[in-house]
Amino acid sequence: MKLIRHCVLLVLALVLTSCTSHYYVVRHAEKLNQTDNSPLSGAGLRRAKILAEKLSTKDIHVIFVSDKQRTQQTAAPTAERFSIDPIIIPIGETNRVIKELKKISGRNVLVVRHSNEIHLIVNALSPFDNIDPIPDEFDNLFVITKRKFLWSTQISLERLKY
Repeated sequence: MKLIRHCVLLVLALVLTSCTSHYYVVRHAEKLNQTDNSPLSGAGLRRAKILAEKLSTKDIHVIFVSDKQRTQQTAAPTAERFSIDPIIIPIGETNRVIKELKKISGRNVLVVRHSNEIHLIVNALSPFDNIDPIPDEFDNLFVITKRKFLWSTQISLERLKY
């Protein structure tokens, strides 16, 4: 009986100390114009729906956006699919976004930010790779996977297109 109890406790300890997080990091989709708070264009709205479809099986738990409507509109179809209210962190507060992301463990997260922030966020979450600032592209999907098991952490990075 004691052996069974010890085995159960060991399995429970292993489960509690292991988890996997996925961070999906994208730039906002195509904007309508060059104004400071431009909404998405028709192409951008279509891309936002494509992103939601791409992430439809990923069980997203948390979404981070900026205070600009283009990031919020890019995240909106995914937020609706998973019934999530995105967390708004103002543009330029990249270090705050990174700090919040590093607190998350065992959850899947969508991050929709701006071109000048994407590489900083990806590099902070995946220190083994060094992503350069992205050009004016809207179809990059960076997937950082962080697996924790007991005392070790394994991090991988994929750069996909959507």
